[in-house]
Amino acid sequence: MPSATLRERLKNTTWIWRAGKGWCQLKAFHFKRGEALCWHHVKLHKQQAYGPVHLIMGRNNVNGEFWAIVSDETTTLQTFNQYGLRFDIEENFLDDQSNGWNIQKSEICSLCALSRLWFILAIATLYVTAQGVEVVATGKRRWVDTH
Repeated sequence: MPSATLRERLKNTTWIWRAGKGWCQLKAFHFKRGEALCWHHVKLHKQQAYGPVHLIMGRNNVNGEFWAIVSDETTTLQTFNQYGLRFDIEENFLDDQSNGWNIQKSEICSLCALSRLWFILAIATLYVTAQGVEVVATGKRRWVDTH
């Protein structure tokens, strides 16, 4: 059974060690939108060095946000996409928990009852997603989402 691949986002205050270059913080690097850089076999955290790991960092070409992703596998531009998929899943977990359905407050102990609840929530999620797609498609998003 293959092990899960590590993909974690780093803060710009994270210390990185590169052979021949020593330690530096990610915030020391400045990128234009759409620029990215991969480093391989680096170490993280100055106090307790961890590694070797692989790193990709850059600036999002749409919103200009800085991203640094560390991985246990060699990084490429595809690493950003792979992390993005995980990020979508985590947002879904947040919706299932405290942000939306608040599932942890159900206090259901029966596996059968919990399974039925998840089924109902899956159908409800599908319904509200379809409604949201329709609202956006008809140009009425601002009617329901002022942000």
